[in-house]
Amino acid sequence: TFALGFFSPSNSTQKHFYYVGIWYNNIPKDNVMWVANRATPVTDPSSATLALTNTSNLVLSSTSGQMLWTANISSASETTAGEARLDNTGNFILRTSEGVVLWQSFDYPADTLLPGMILRVTHNIHALQRLVSWKGPQDPTPGSFSYGADPNEFLQRFIWNGSRPYWRSPVWNNYLVVGPYMGIIKSTIYFTVSRDDGEIYMSFGIPGGSSSSTVIKIKMDYSGKIEILTWNSNILEWDVVE
Repeated sequence: TFALGFFSPSNSTQKHFYYVGIWYNNIPKDNVMWVANRATPVTDPSSATLALTNTSNLVLSSTSGQMLWTANISSASETTAGEARLDNTGNFILRTSEGVVLWQSFDYPADTLLPGMILRVTHNIHALQRLVSWKGPQDPTPGSFSYGADPNEFLQRFIWNGSRPYWRSPVWNNYLVVGPYMGIIKSTIYFTVSRDDGEIYMSFGIPGGSSSSTVIKIKMDYSGKIEILTWNSNILEWDVVE
């Protein structure tokens, strides 16, 4: 379902900028859902490598030795990684040989939330998470708009323009059902709030989970809109669900 590699945004004015990203393998447009080096593009793909180092870290670097991006695993010097693998959910996971997860891309969302991903609302131990828009339609650089929840008002979702609240949702409870959308995806979308180890998370999904054939995502658009989108394979376009 997903692919990982180097890409250059199509029709980009910055034609020589390349990024390491994850995208839908069989969807031809608006298919990138995660980017590693958003603020540090590669100017020549032949001069950069993404590698699992001998200190068990993931590093994107140029041939001159400049580090462009790293997974920055805190325990890298003490733990030996067994593999870095792209899961069919779209999650890029670095594990030890014993199967312990050292790092995963789902913990560092870009502008897109997929079923199975969670956004951390509070930051008692870990950092707060938000979806951060691209700067433009073909520019993955972090943009002005972000989406998440205020840790002090976690029952509301927000869009921020910079540090200023731009939009907020109605108050919700621990389980919010949206739909059903019989005309588009013939299903119901649900949002949930969960708690784990003192942290609060929000997530979304559809009945059937990973077994569902529906391709759906939440995207923080560069224009400031948060949209639920589903892929329409009949017309090869993304339909806006909400």
